Parts: sequence; structure tokens; C-alpha cells
Amino acid sequence: MIPDFQKKRRKKLAIWAAVAAVLSVLVAYNYLTKKPPYEIIETAKASYSDLENIVVETGIIKPQVGAMIKIGARATGEILQMLVQVGDPVKKNQLIAKIDDRDVIKDLEELRISLSKAQSNLNKIVVTYPQKIKEAEQDLISKRAKLKITALDMQRKETLLQKGYLAQNDFDKATADYEQAEADVKKNEETVSRQRNELLDDRKMQEDEIA
Repeated sequence: MIPDFQKKRRKKLAIWAAVAAVLSVLVAYNYLTKKPPYEIIETAKASYSDLENIVVETGIIKPQVGAMIKIGARATGEILQMLVQVGDPVKKNQLIAKIDDRDVIKDLEELRISLSKAQSNLNKIVVTYPQKIKEAEQDLISKRAKLKITALDMQRKETLLQKGYLAQNDFDKATADYEQAEADVKKNEETVSRQRNELLDDRKMQEDEIA
């Protein structure tokens, strides 16, 4: 037969065991059902993009009553005749009025005169300048031939002077002739070059005026 104090002791141990089991179940349940301290959401790489916002509306489009459109002419002058009235329908390129064009005709005539003058100047340039250049080139050929002759004459007289067969004055004259011929050649070369440049410049200027 079990004593009473042992029965009480076993009863207490059973109660504590039941309490421990309940606590264990509660702890396990709380652990399994507890939400994490943070929430995982969908992620994406940051980049530039366009934002679109589409608005859908309904309505009726109507023409503006009494709307007016301002028109103008490229030329100015007194209106001589109106070919349409206010409110008349018109089309593209339709003549709606006639203006006094005497000033326009005058300006046009002045332009024709200027064009004719520029064309005449261009014709003169095309004909005259090549002729002048040709004459200058022929003169340059002559001057170069003379330079060659004076150079040979100076060399010949220098030899005679060294041998004592020629006076100093004659050699000095031959030297002066050579130097003058050399200067003439240089001058003619500059003339030909200048006339060629003038032909190009004047021709371009007249062509620009005609254009």
C-alpha cells in the first residue's frame, strides 16, 4: 500500500508535466505561426523609362462660329478691284483682289536694267580680259628674249674688258641694259598675274549680280 505523501507527490509531478507539455505546445505553435520581422517584396533593376498616362474622354468637335482668318499679300499698294465679298468661299491660288502694281513694275524694270548692265559687263570681261592677258603674255615673251640677249652681251663685254679690249664705260652700259631688261621682265610678270586675278574676281562679281 502506497503512503499518502507519495500519492500527493506523484499528483504534483503529473500536474507539472502537463503544464510543461502545454507550454511546449504553445511555444512551438507561436514559433511556427509567427510572421518574420520583415516582408520580402518583388525587386527590379533601376533604369530610365517613359511614364504613360492615358485619359479617355468623350465629346463633340464643332467648328467655331464666326471664325476669321487673316490673310495678306506679298506686295503692297492701293486696291483697285475686289473680286470676292465677305463670306464668299475661296480656294488656294484664287485671285481675290487687284492692287496698283505701278511701283512693282517700276522696280521690276530697274532690275531688268541692272541685269542687262551686269550681263553686258560680263560679256566685256569675257572678251576684253583674255585679249589683254594675251597681249601682256606676248610682251613678256619679248622682254624675256631681250633679257637673254642683254645677258649674253654683258658676258661677252665682260670677257673683252678683262682682256683689255673694251672700255669700262661700254661694259657699264651693257650691265645697265641687262638690269633694265631684268626689271622689265619682272614688271611684265606682275602685270600678267594681276590681270589674271582681275579676270577671275570681276567675272565672279558680275556672275553673282546676274544670279
